[in-house]
Amino acid sequence: MEEELLSVDDVAKQFEVHPQTVRTWIKDGELKALRFGGRTGYKIERRDLREFWESRKTAAKKAAA
Repeated sequence: MEEELLSVDDVAKQFEVHPQTVRTWIKDGELKALRFGGRTGYKIERRDLREFWESRKTAAKKAAA
């Protein structure tokens, strides 16, 4: 099965952030991406986006005992 590739703009729309924010996540190594074309031509595999999403979740605070 072929993995779906998303553009920086697709990811930005999904997370409701500016495309430059997505490029920063990629540059900082937080989000894996494949480089295509020019300096900002990236594609993100959906499974890598899911991993990124999971890594961004915060843990629920435990109730005070």
